[in-house]
Amino acid sequence: MHLVRTGGRVVSRAELLAAVWGGRTVRLDSRTIDVHVRRLREKTGLDGLVTTVRGAGYRLGSAVEVRLVD
Repeated sequence: MHLVRTGGRVVSRAELLAAVWGGRTVRLDSRTIDVHVRRLREKTGLDGLVTTVRGAGYRLGSAVEVRLVD
């Protein structure tokens, strides 16, 4: 959900950890984000949904349009 709200901007692992896991203790060098992104890709079947930006983080792929409905 955080990636959707960022509007295609590259989101660092640190930002994702802070936004998604909040105050819970997770080491910054943890592979938690990578594992969750991999599982998201596997479960959705949309490998292009989340793009890895090497050395920077992740972003929602530009070819995917997602709209949040309240």
